[in-house]
Amino acid sequence: MWSLLAALKDVYEQRKLVLQHKRELKKSNQLLKEAISKHQDALSEQGNVEGETRATEQAVGNLQQRIKELQAELNHQKAVLQSQKESLEKCKSETETAFGNMEIRQSEHEKNQQGYRTQNESLEHLVKEQHKGPEKKMKPLNDRDSSEQSSRIHALGDLHGWAPGLIGYLIHHNLAKIEISGEKLYSEDADGKISLNLEAMSKLFPDLTEYLTYAKEKEIAEDETVELFLHAGLLGQRAGTFNPRASYCDIDVEWIGKNEFFIQVGDIFDRADHSELSAEILRQMVLQAPAHVFVLVGNHEEFLLLDQYGGWLRNEKKWDYGRRGGNTRSLELLNPNDEIDPESTVIDQDFLLNDTYKKYQQSAAVLYFTQYFAQKKLTGDAFDDAPNF
Repeated sequence: MWSLLAALKDVYEQRKLVLQHKRELKKSNQLLKEAISKHQDALSEQGNVEGETRATEQAVGNLQQRIKELQAELNHQKAVLQSQKESLEKCKSETETAFGNMEIRQSEHEKNQQGYRTQNESLEHLVKEQHKGPEKKMKPLNDRDSSEQSSRIHALGDLHGWAPGLIGYLIHHNLAKIEISGEKLYSEDADGKISLNLEAMSKLFPDLTEYLTYAKEKEIAEDETVELFLHAGLLGQRAGTFNPRASYCDIDVEWIGKNEFFIQVGDIFDRADHSELSAEILRQMVLQAPAHVFVLVGNHEEFLLLDQYGGWLRNEKKWDYGRRGGNTRSLELLNPNDEIDPESTVIDQDFLLNDTYKKYQQSAAVLYFTQYFAQKKLTGDAFDDAPNF
């Protein structure tokens, strides 16, 4: 396109020169006529004066020479103009060819994108059919599980997304049975007491240090890396995307705390890899036992609910994996950039952080909306403040 504009500019400049030379030629012809007329007048008035005749002849000769030079320059400019026209036609032809090739590539790209979307939709449908997830119903309150008879309170804070810690506490204190992707994270005794299944926990939450060491020594391929290490996040995927190889496709939590309270005093999110998983475990307990399970709002949830991305970002960067051994969500090794380029392993850190924040917001919204409606249904109050949301 730039070459075409340059060619048009050259044609325009050459045409200006041709018109200028034409004007000069016309002016020279006019001067010649005036000189001849003056010479004839001088001859008729003064006679045949040899000196003036020679001067006039000299002037006429000079004018004729100038006319020849202008004519030669005009011919040259015409030739240049013709050459520029030919270049212009060539540029037009090349531009049309380039546009044609671009349309072909764009058509092929759209076709490939459509194929990718169709394949992904098929995989999504298949996985959702295989992992429909649990259907939870709120337990009706009665004398046995009435909160008035509860005698023990469990208060847990500063979870920061560390789901293994939450799971370990709930199972150890016989508050909930938890099963993830077909793996029972508890063992049950004959008397009904449950204990933590360390083998299942190690399978779902492997030691990251050992994994990275193994990956570095073996120099395994990127796709193998994705399969070997379980992704961070509720479904091992970013907000708005679907990953058929996700780790947490089925999360089943059963509240068995009976006459006990469990209070999460905020700070569920950030600084670890399993914030959404932690929120989903709490959400299912709230849904089953809204009179016994309560989730408060900490400053980390405030970042999300009030859409304070700047404050959240400053806090998150202080706890990345490289500096303090915090979360691993920003590691290239664990997050292939499938949405942008399936063949690329380069991650845009700003994009990844922003996308993680959006996923956190979605998870927090679902958790607190669930608690709001469960409490309203429990008390029978009207949803008067719902429009404020």
